[in-house]
Amino acid sequence: METYLDARGRRLTNERRLIIDEIGVSTTAFSGEDVCERLSHSAAGVRISNSTVYRTIGMLADAGIIEPCTALPGQDSDQEQFTLASVANDRDPRLSTLDSRPLTRFPMLRQQWERKGQAEFRSLADYIAPIESGRTDYLGAFAVTAGIGCDELAARFDAEHDDYQSIMTKALADRLAEAFAEYLHQQVRKDWGYGHSENLSGDDLIAEKYRGIRPAFGYPACPDHTRKRDLFDLLQAEQHAGITLTESYAMAPAASVSGLYFAHPEARYFAIDRITREQVESYAERTGMNVRDVERWLGPNLGYEP
Repeated sequence: METYLDARGRRLTNERRLIIDEIGVSTTAFSGEDVCERLSHSAAGVRISNSTVYRTIGMLADAGIIEPCTALPGQDSDQEQFTLASVANDRDPRLSTLDSRPLTRFPMLRQQWERKGQAEFRSLADYIAPIESGRTDYLGAFAVTAGIGCDELAARFDAEHDDYQSIMTKALADRLAEAFAEYLHQQVRKDWGYGHSENLSGDDLIAEKYRGIRPAFGYPACPDHTRKRDLFDLLQAEQHAGITLTESYAMAPAASVSGLYFAHPEARYFAIDRITREQVESYAERTGMNVRDVERWLGPNLGYEP
């Protein structure tokens, strides 16, 4: 760590040394919150701010001394750590626990429709390290809502023939849900270590001037809405957030956002656009769906007449 700090013109302060010593006694996965809590009860008698703890953890991650990982909410206050790597033969991201127990798999589609000047045909799976690389990679999964009680409040305004208040109630809930997803993404970047150096304004956040993306199932890069079921099962979203899925895989409350967090520095948004029958058949096999159902859900993306 001293070599890492020297190369950046920094020094190993007493505060940083105490934080590193506290982290050093950890034998399992830990969070910044864990370290802050333990330091608050430390016998050293030195008050260390939470921001210093998180900055130091970020430095340790940058130096390769510790590896960041993401957490899956479990029963009560427990958290289960999980990792992710693309599988070599089909390139579908698959999640597993730290002890290699499989959790879920997210089949992805790849661009096939060539545009003028296009040199790359992207898939979200490209942003996860393949198993043959020997690297452990990570993916964030989220589902948030700001719509609990929104429909009831809007219905009250509708009953009073106050269309303006009804519309504003729904619009405000939608904006708060998007803000919640943006805030959580910012926290994830910090937890993973590379977001501590960010100094972004509100306009910068809106313009997405940060590393990583958060695509949602049903949107251009992953247009299949049915994959939300796997996401919700993974997160236990109904239990933890009170969000449910309709038969058409719309989220209820409507003011809800869900998706995946990708950290790859070259990750960007794109549209799958048209795909061939061969990819539809491959996707059907990988998802366990029949071809006709895949064609129904991916109708706008078909490059052929089914």
